[in-house]
Amino acid sequence: MRGARKTVRRFGFAALLTVTLALNGCGSSQIVDRISLVQTAGYDRQDGKIVTSMLIGEYTDQDKTKVKLLETTSYNSFDMVPLLNRQTNKPIEYGQMKLMLFGKAYAEHGIAHVLKMLSRDVKVQNRCLLAVADTTARETMAATTDSDDTLFLTSMIEQNSRTAELPGRNLQEVMYSYYGEGRDFYLPYITMDSRRRPQAGGIALFKEDRVVAVAKGAEMLYLKLLSEKTRAGMLLVTLGEKGGSHQFLLLRILNSRPSWRLRTDGPAPSFKIALHMTVGIKSISESVKIEDVSQAAEMERTIERFIESGLSDFIAKCQQLRIDPAGFGDYARTHRRHWDGEAFYAAYPKMKTEVRVSAKLVQSGTID
Repeated sequence: MRGARKTVRRFGFAALLTVTLALNGCGSSQIVDRISLVQTAGYDRQDGKIVTSMLIGEYTDQDKTKVKLLETTSYNSFDMVPLLNRQTNKPIEYGQMKLMLFGKAYAEHGIAHVLKMLSRDVKVQNRCLLAVADTTARETMAATTDSDDTLFLTSMIEQNSRTAELPGRNLQEVMYSYYGEGRDFYLPYITMDSRRRPQAGGIALFKEDRVVAVAKGAEMLYLKLLSEKTRAGMLLVTLGEKGGSHQFLLLRILNSRPSWRLRTDGPAPSFKIALHMTVGIKSISESVKIEDVSQAAEMERTIERFIESGLSDFIAKCQQLRIDPAGFGDYARTHRRHWDGEAFYAAYPKMKTEVRVSAKLVQSGTID
């Protein structure tokens, strides 16, 4: 299947260029109170059929929006707009759509045809976010209607991407990973809390165009630390047990920068990953003392070992699933001539990685 990607890569990037050039063409001269403005849309699979949903913002008074959820059922993924347009007294406009949400069952079945459709539609901005819902897109969208905000889910993803562990993946970034070689894409994963309210609950990991696993908890941060420079995120570090109670340290990531090196690119590739971090203490168990330089140095070593172990376990999990969200293949492709994708991924489960973390601790926060 990775070879199949290569055959359509030119088409994919050409489609992306078309989308980019057409960004300014998605506007409409119609006044907003005369149209049904779509800013969030979703796809689900149910009983062999496709259920499509849209959150419509209707502007009743100045600075006020009434949110309506429309849905329809079809045997394909392509006629969402014309079918839903029959349910409104105003024409549907989707040129300002900010989020496309896929229900879990739909995403497990494959989203390639929707990606191709979005890349061809010049009305859809390449900044449009994509995400996966743990239940259904319709249920997740319905849970936000009382907020009177058609952009609630979009804002939630953007806020968690900016200040926490969640990646915000837009159409352009997804298309680059999907049509390119050496990397599998991933999307924000929206779950429901005990009150049936949406929350940023994880990262949906894709193989080709299908969800195969979900990274939750610390794994979300590990993927972010491997993939990009970041100044955001929290990590709960387990420090062991003392006096019958567990000891914890909640870290705040102040600055983190990964550095990769490909050691060998033969039958079994080998990588060294160095992670340079500055971290702050958000909170810490009362029994844990950091009162001098030696204790601070020992805590830094504990943090380094904890993160090294977590990163190594996450990489091993991805190797077992034969997915490459961190982009090992992409790194090897850009640093070695005559890169052979088939050979690389045949050896990928046996790939060796050495992870080294250097953490500088800034003591701050509260003691519990």
